[in-house]
Amino acid sequence: KQAAELDKQIEQTRSQLQDADSVLQAASPNYGQLVQQVVTAQDVFAALHPGEAFAAITVADRDGWVFLLRDKTIAVSKVDAGLPQIAGLVKKIREGIELTTAGLPEFDIPDAQQLYKLTLGGVAKSLDGAHSLVVAPSGPLLSLPFEVMLTGPAQPNQLAAAPWLVRQFTITHVPA
Repeated sequence: KQAAELDKQIEQTRSQLQDADSVLQAASPNYGQLVQQVVTAQDVFAALHPGEAFAAITVADRDGWVFLLRDKTIAVSKVDAGLPQIAGLVKKIREGIELTTAGLPEFDIPDAQQLYKLTLGGVAKSLDGAHSLVVAPSGPLLSLPFEVMLTGPAQPNQLAAAPWLVRQFTITHVPA
């Protein structure tokens, strides 16, 4: 009897969902164009050019993941920080690149290095030899130009010689 009741509830929910979809379609016929479609790894591989890599970065409350697709292989690395930590790093880095009325701010070298280590640092070996990087960040990472990440040590008085990520790759940002 419980199974029959569950089947009935499932059918009612499916019907309600179909009704809601119909109402949405009638109210906004172009809504479907805004909803992102799932793209398979094979589709990404087919779109990549030689020497190009694709990194999808997702961050949740406590941690996240980096998926790097290149040369028909997928490298995966855990992000050992959650949304609050990543948002804090992004905020500090952005404060160092946004001009204020007080003048040129000081760039946050340690946080730019830390953010790189937490995200792309885990898949860095898989990036060896690539010249172009397509990044699909999520959450607070959407507001950061990845070009300002530092892949190694830098001196505050010698930022022109710093190991900026943009020195290794042409970087393209795409929506996640």
